[in-house]
Amino acid sequence: MQLNSEILLNHEKLHPYYRDMILSLSEDQQSLNHHIDLRLDSVPDFLKKYEFPISPWPIVISHEIASEFQLITSSLPKIIQRCILLYYQDKLQQFEEHLNLNHLVYTIFSQSPNAWEMHFNRMDIIFTKAGIKILEMNAALKFGGWQLAPLVPQFQQILNRISSDSTPTSRNTLRIFFEALFKCISSHCSLNPTYSILVLMPLTNDYEDLMGEFSRIFYQAMPEYVGEADFFSANDPRDVKFESAGHITYKGKKLGAVIDAGHTAINSPWIGDFEIKATRVHLTGKVFFPSNPFYSMLGSKLHFALMNELADTNRLTLEESNFIKKYIPWTVQCYRKADKIVNWHGSLTKLRSLLLDNKSEFVIKIIDSGSGNNVYVGKFTDTSIWAQIVERSFTEPNWIAQEFHETNQLYAPLSNGELGVFNPVFGTFGILGDYAGSFVRLGEVADLRNKGVINSATGACESLVFEMPNAFN
Repeated sequence: MQLNSEILLNHEKLHPYYRDMILSLSEDQQSLNHHIDLRLDSVPDFLKKYEFPISPWPIVISHEIASEFQLITSSLPKIIQRCILLYYQDKLQQFEEHLNLNHLVYTIFSQSPNAWEMHFNRMDIIFTKAGIKILEMNAALKFGGWQLAPLVPQFQQILNRISSDSTPTSRNTLRIFFEALFKCISSHCSLNPTYSILVLMPLTNDYEDLMGEFSRIFYQAMPEYVGEADFFSANDPRDVKFESAGHITYKGKKLGAVIDAGHTAINSPWIGDFEIKATRVHLTGKVFFPSNPFYSMLGSKLHFALMNELADTNRLTLEESNFIKKYIPWTVQCYRKADKIVNWHGSLTKLRSLLLDNKSEFVIKIIDSGSGNNVYVGKFTDTSIWAQIVERSFTEPNWIAQEFHETNQLYAPLSNGELGVFNPVFGTFGILGDYAGSFVRLGEVADLRNKGVINSATGACESLVFEMPNAFN
């Protein structure tokens, strides 16, 4: 197969080693047929039931790109927090409408200017001809992609076939998370902290296996200063006790942290009540609850529109504006703005005309969408349907339009042992302002079913990101 020079250059931009890896492996049928075997004894039980396909070849990036990811993960949550404080300082009613939160949340948030420092997030990032672009930021542990770390030995089998003076390594996001969790408990619950934690997760087929893996990593990551701590898991928040002394307990044990791994997404009246109670205890400094609204609201896609607006009106610092112009796609909130005059890269035009006349340049999506749902890529959407979505976005308050960027395509093996071309989306983790590893979702270019939406839930396969050490870049 004759490889495309432009796609090979995309590999080289990530790291020359990655280009050489593709050139070498594409000539070797055994490597093309290689697959990740989830049946091995070394694979944790929770991964044996993993629902998404896994690409057997890892992605390799340079130390410089990892450093740029560090810059992004340390900067974006801080900029978003500042934009929220600036934009809504005299618009508290809009704060309630946009984020579905009481205005008192803004008041408390404004008194905690460093809330972003204890933030856990995942940013969806693409590499384009215009450089790195951040499509969205998921916050407060409402995201996946960290599950692939136990498969490093199998990815390493492929890397071992490449002759090199150095071997790429991968960051274990789940281990970094638990290490950071102990730091957060120490910092947030500084007065006589306890380090026992509870993970709340809906009851699924892999619940027991997943909690077993969490428990294993928790005890591995526990620092010496902790002494003694317990790992608990539960699928019903009603088993958690809010004590009159202001503590949270589970099975009689005082907790230092409560991790919500999915319950807030469930539409149930007692879920909302639990979140409110847990947030109140968090504010007293007696427990660390990272799913509180002060952290979770940083993940709204609406903030990408706010960042663009504040940068365009010169309300941010030069450094913040330059960051936004470099990394954040042009984004606008659509609600009631059909006839609004917008600045589209120096051209002034009404928003409705802009979206209808240039549909291939835009994506329209709901600000709280997930798993690729309610995302419409103009380039892959029928004109009549696109027109309906555009009009709908002007009448409902939860839609944004975002500039569409083509991703730099990459090669990866197909399940039939041939080489395929894929559109990659990096899921890049930020933990306490530090880069904590990445995975990639690969959407096959020839598969038109995804309609331009690259997500594991829409058929993309996943792979793990490795990075070269500094001396070999």
